[in-house]
Amino acid sequence: MTRPFLLALALLFAIPPVLGQVAGDVVLNEIMYDPPPSQPSGNEWVEVLNASGAPLDLSGATFTDGTGTSDPLPPGTTLDDGAYLVIVRDAEDFVAAYPGIAFVEVDGFPALNNSGDRPALVLNGSELDAVPYAPSWGGADASLERRDPLGPSDQPANFGTSTAASGGTPGAQNSLVEIDTRPPVLVSAEAPDALSIRLLFDEPLDEASAENAASYAIDGGIGAPLAADLGPDGTEVLLALAAALVNGQTYTVTASNIGDTRGNVLVSATASFFFGQGDAADPRDVVINEFLYDEPSSDNPGEFVELFNRSDRTFDLRDFTLNDGTGDDQPITDQPVFLAPGGFAVIVEDGADFAQVFPGVAFIDQPGWSALNNSGDVIVLKYLGTEIDSLQYVPSWGGEDASLERRDPEGPSSVAANWETTSDLRGGTPAAENSQFAPDVTGPQLTGATASRDGQVVTVTLDEPVEPQSTAGAFTVDGVGVSAVDYAPETTTVVLVLASRLPAGTTTVTASGLRDLLGNETASTSTTVEFTPDVTPPSLSRVTASSPTVLQVSFTEPVVLSIAQFSVEGTSVTSAVATDSDDGGTTAAELSLSPALPDQALYRLSVAALTDLAGNIAADEAAFFLGTPDAPQAGQIVITEIMFDPQNGSDGEYLEVLNTSSDGVFDLRTVDLGDDDEDGGPLAESPVILLPGEYVALVRNVEGFRAVFSDAPFAEAGSVIGLSNSGETLVLRASGVVLDAVPYDPDWHRVELDDATGISLERRDPAGASDSPANWSSSLSDLGGTPSAENTLSIAESPVEREASLRVTSPFAPTRGEAAEITVTLSANASLVRARIYDGGGREVRELEPGRLVGGTATLLWDGTGDDRRPLRAGIYVVLVESVDAEGGTTEAVRGAVVLARPE
Repeated sequence: MTRPFLLALALLFAIPPVLGQVAGDVVLNEIMYDPPPSQPSGNEWVEVLNASGAPLDLSGATFTDGTGTSDPLPPGTTLDDGAYLVIVRDAEDFVAAYPGIAFVEVDGFPALNNSGDRPALVLNGSELDAVPYAPSWGGADASLERRDPLGPSDQPANFGTSTAASGGTPGAQNSLVEIDTRPPVLVSAEAPDALSIRLLFDEPLDEASAENAASYAIDGGIGAPLAADLGPDGTEVLLALAAALVNGQTYTVTASNIGDTRGNVLVSATASFFFGQGDAADPRDVVINEFLYDEPSSDNPGEFVELFNRSDRTFDLRDFTLNDGTGDDQPITDQPVFLAPGGFAVIVEDGADFAQVFPGVAFIDQPGWSALNNSGDVIVLKYLGTEIDSLQYVPSWGGEDASLERRDPEGPSSVAANWETTSDLRGGTPAAENSQFAPDVTGPQLTGATASRDGQVVTVTLDEPVEPQSTAGAFTVDGVGVSAVDYAPETTTVVLVLASRLPAGTTTVTASGLRDLLGNETASTSTTVEFTPDVTPPSLSRVTASSPTVLQVSFTEPVVLSIAQFSVEGTSVTSAVATDSDDGGTTAAELSLSPALPDQALYRLSVAALTDLAGNIAADEAAFFLGTPDAPQAGQIVITEIMFDPQNGSDGEYLEVLNTSSDGVFDLRTVDLGDDDEDGGPLAESPVILLPGEYVALVRNVEGFRAVFSDAPFAEAGSVIGLSNSGETLVLRASGVVLDAVPYDPDWHRVELDDATGISLERRDPAGASDSPANWSSSLSDLGGTPSAENTLSIAESPVEREASLRVTSPFAPTRGEAAEITVTLSANASLVRARIYDGGGREVRELEPGRLVGGTATLLWDGTGDDRRPLRAGIYVVLVESVDAEGGTTEAVRGAVVLARPE
């Protein structure tokens, strides 16, 4: 039974009834097939619009989707010109979502499928309008709105997702209303054979004008076609020619006075095409110029790859394949598509999705699309089996929710510097010049340099790859000879082996005559490298017994390994298998023991004369446990430090835990790190024994961690350490028992920190509440954290009795590799510190520290250079250190003199 809303009928009965209707007089203007989450799922409805120019009688009309049909609209259902009629599935649901909007409820309203459907309005057996929508048209969690009421009902470009706050505009003008006043665009032309031409337009055409053969002309002596036939989708016109096209020729077709279904007329437009056999392609004739691998959540065109023809030849894309380097080569197309010199070709994953975001842009819907991975992938273009271009991208290149564009078509394909995320608001520039188009006309530049721990090797970073032969003899390092240069082709780093050790402080590295892969040469470019001599002796990082006869040993830095250095009471070390580092030396070793050690006991490994690569020597020892570990109980293993936003990205993340028990021995393989809802994974995959009172930092990436904390012990945890910069709840579990749970938040950092990047959150009291912000704060360590060591924070941070003071090592001579060590002692436990250097005239010459959070003491180094990093004259300088108490807001300042010497 039909239950009309009374207000709707009152309005409808006021309209004089008109009995005649034809298809197109009334349209389905808005369709709610996927209601917003805030509305009942049954609140489906359609909005009908009278676009006829006169009142219409819709009495007896039914609504159907081909699988079900509603009851007829009641007698007297008439609709004035330009008026709306909303037909709903459930009156109560609709009123709750859109109170005060007139509607008609009909029984038998067919359910509209979220996966796509074809709703239609039928009267007296005639279909007045139908919309064959698909999810790619829009309408997710909101209504699907028609843009132009008189536009086509079967074209996705004429529909979109409502932008109304309520999820739809029933009974009112659509939020996306956009009357089509633009004439059709001639997108492309191609010749399937010698006697026909296929034209593609960007929207459906008026049949009469599109099939008028006199509206077309082809140059090259061909003239007007014999006939023009409009295709079933209304966007393609096939021209039958009176004269045959000549093989190997380029033609231009002109289309004139072509109208769209809205009556907009294209006065004149041209398109060129090639007919014949494509030329043979050589490597890099065609390059990958733009690609989208990370599809956005909204306005998603699907993945695509754009090709650019750099050559002066024309190619038939039927001869090319494009795939991701796995599986069989996938032909780009099985239709004749020619790529002219300087032309673009866009190969897409889904033509319908692409056309909706980039209407009017010609594309090729590849039959066998190879999906591009968001984690990185390979793209390979081949011509008849020969590789023409390829690249291997990674997410660090860019391309998040938008395309990656090639900066220079002449530049290398697999170098990150030649790619950048599009700046176009549509998320890409397919078939047009890239928004990031920037041809390389300058030579390579040095962008930075780092020193090895022993100061014998400098790794220089370039802004682009260079010709390998141009690196020979190109580099100089001030005051130090370069004995060897190592460069891997098509990379952006050069390794310099030095004849002697770098001096302490800042040293200039210069390169002359470097050439990039395009032949651009740089006369001279320089950068600086900072080196602080390693004076810290090595130590044991961790010792784990993997069996009664095998120990796994790691060191805080690379060492010179000798089994004679090691001893364990009750047994002997018989052999050692080393794990070498990139800098040389040994970072870890597997020690074999004989005889076997008894089970269920605590042992100590001693090492004498442990030597690092800088020659620092120390003795050390570390405890290890052999046997079955204990099962931890709640509170016996707690989280004490969280580095969730390191300076060097996610690779530098770590989580520190503490064994709070007095006699428990635990294996972190049995401890799971997860969240409130579920387990995430074990803290360690290999044995990591945590002894009573022991701290250990679980790191995500060894190299990322060591880049900042080179001497700190750690254990490798891997991908289970994935910490959100916006905060989350971290839960430690063992056999289902919750050991500790910390709902950390970035707001737990000190409020006076403008940027807490590179600073860990430390726990004040391991026995205190895990979820209390008062029990957590920012680390006061100079390095930003204290992994595997006691935290810098005390429980109460009560003031200590000390006076502010400044101590400076002076004089110092930078030419001898010396630097001034400036140690400041502050009365507060936590302070923001700023340090500056002034010359004898009171002028500031160097800002050593713009503002850093430190504890009670801090040490700074000055290498004798100014803010421009140029050496300053010999003389007496003044050091001024100012601090603000992070807790009380009080300030203090200390100053001292430093003598900069320049001995001959």
